[in-house]
Amino acid sequence: MALGITVDQIIENKFGPYLDSLTPEKRQEFLNSMKEAAMDMLNQKIAEAEALYKGIKTTADNVITASSEWAYQLPLIAVPDPMAPKSSAAVLVSLKQSVSMAKANIDSAAGQLSQLQTIILAFGFTSGGPVDIINSLSSLVNTASTALSVIPL
Repeated sequence: MALGITVDQIIENKFGPYLDSLTPEKRQEFLNSMKEAAMDMLNQKIAEAEALYKGIKTTADNVITASSEWAYQLPLIAVPDPMAPKSSAAVLVSLKQSVSMAKANIDSAAGQLSQLQTIILAFGFTSGGPVDIINSLSSLVNTASTALSVIPL
């Protein structure tokens, strides 16, 4: 679990002030009843958050890796091979398509990041663990976007 979110954390975040007002026995009784009632739904949302995280991270990592490879291709394309001018043009077209697709993927990842942030806030996290991970993921997406923006196509 990349985000490290548990059902117990969510319940404690959402009902913290109420739980603090209970005796230890009543607190545990309430926690157990909430876990029983909400376990499946919360586990599904946790799994959704984990899937979003993994998808966003994979997309950003792949774009950053590809961007550095594309940067090496640009000087080769800039000076077409006189023996194979059509080949150079085809490589340029392919590179433009790849960069365009990567930009669309990063835009999609940014939208998914917003969705993930909404889930994390709904879970009651406002700082620490998952919030720090989401902030780091946001920086990674921004880095990927920046890497694409410097490719002069």
